[in-house]
Amino acid sequence: TPDARTRASGPLVVHTFGGGTWTSEFALETGLADVLFGNAGLYAPYSLAPRVVHTLPRAFKAAGYRAIAVYSHSGEFLNARNAYANYGFDMFYDGTDLGLGWDSTDADLLRVLRQIYSDETEAHPDQPLFVFTLTLHQHGPHMTPLEELPAPFDKPLFSGRFKPPDLDRWLNLNLGNYLQRASLSSRMLDELESMLWSSGRETVLMHFGDHQPSFDGAMHAIPKTVPKAAGPNASRVTYFMLKTSFPMARMRHYDALDIVYLGSTLLDAAGVPKDAFYQANTLLRERCAGRYLTCKDSGMLASYHNYLFNTLKDLRDEE
Repeated sequence: TPDARTRASGPLVVHTFGGGTWTSEFALETGLADVLFGNAGLYAPYSLAPRVVHTLPRAFKAAGYRAIAVYSHSGEFLNARNAYANYGFDMFYDGTDLGLGWDSTDADLLRVLRQIYSDETEAHPDQPLFVFTLTLHQHGPHMTPLEELPAPFDKPLFSGRFKPPDLDRWLNLNLGNYLQRASLSSRMLDELESMLWSSGRETVLMHFGDHQPSFDGAMHAIPKTVPKAAGPNASRVTYFMLKTSFPMARMRHYDALDIVYLGSTLLDAAGVPKDAFYQANTLLRERCAGRYLTCKDSGMLASYHNYLFNTLKDLRDEE
């Protein structure tokens, strides 16, 4: 929920729908969009992660941070453990080792996070921390019978809103499940904020949506209103929010922000110096007003890509 600590928030443009969380993880950690690389991009944790030079964890580490990832399921899933090592994390906590899995709730994840945060700050009291984690409870399917859910989610919330009746029943089932889990996520975030704000450490907290749910494609039947700046595909718009424990002016507002800019936005809020990649990323964000592939200045976008891949050589050649 936006409050007095909120420094930035709004619609987030992602490059996947109904799945492919790992491509959003890749975009956050590298500032690159998987769609630039065709079909290879879908396998970014295998094909691209070993080759990327400039990453968000490395930017934090260059400023003296310790970078840790807390994974909510198995590190074997889509090469996650290896990919996160490639991104430059110092430590990868595997969800399987922590008792987490596909059925874990956000509250389960928070319990694990509390312990890891306590252990890490005790072991490294004078070192700032960059922590990445991802929630999993909102993962599909969303098919628990409504009568098994707590009120008010135990009855159709949008009865009669969709046609034909079969679609109405299906969407009400899925939306009830989705919104009930979203309420649990919101509660978990409130508790996480409380933990972080009371830690005595200056803290930046950013959270975002990796992709919209599919509901077996029925999501497309729900009318959506998104900003024009988000581009033509309303199915690839989620949200982001950034808060700080310390006083700070509101950051520039964009009608929509592309996920490739989340890393540089986080570095701005944390006051972490940027390497050449993130300096360029920030400049493009400002010049294109938060847009990326739909930037109105196509020449600048082409120049940016040329700079990344030919001057900075952000992708190493395959060995």
